[in-house]
Amino acid sequence: MTLPTDNENRIIQKLVSDQAAQTASNVQQQSQINALISVVVGQIQQEIGLYQSNQTQIAAVLTQTAAATAKALQLDSKSTAYTAFQSVLGFNSSELLRYLYLKNLRAAPATATLAVGFDSNTLWQNA
Repeated sequence: MTLPTDNENRIIQKLVSDQAAQTASNVQQQSQINALISVVVGQIQQEIGLYQSNQTQIAAVLTQTAAATAKALQLDSKSTAYTAFQSVLGFNSSELLRYLYLKNLRAAPATATLAVGFDSNTLWQNA
């Protein structure tokens, strides 16, 4: 059995039209999927940026805390050493400060500028 040419052409046109509509629907769905993927990727990249920023801040806080702890330990050990030094030598506080001042003065390079006094009331300055 054969279909008349008119009927066959209408069936072919209907199939082609249906397939074109299905293809257009698939293309639209793919575009929506691509848009959703872009949104999700953007959100993930934003979260990654926030996480990295947070980790950087945590690292900075840890570094600063470690530096502060080290400085506190250094100051504590100096304080303990000065107290022991004062006790061993029998110095009072003024004598210890005078001794430390002279010790630091001797350790200063010859090219250093030394000013004695406070603010504009400089009592002596080497030139």
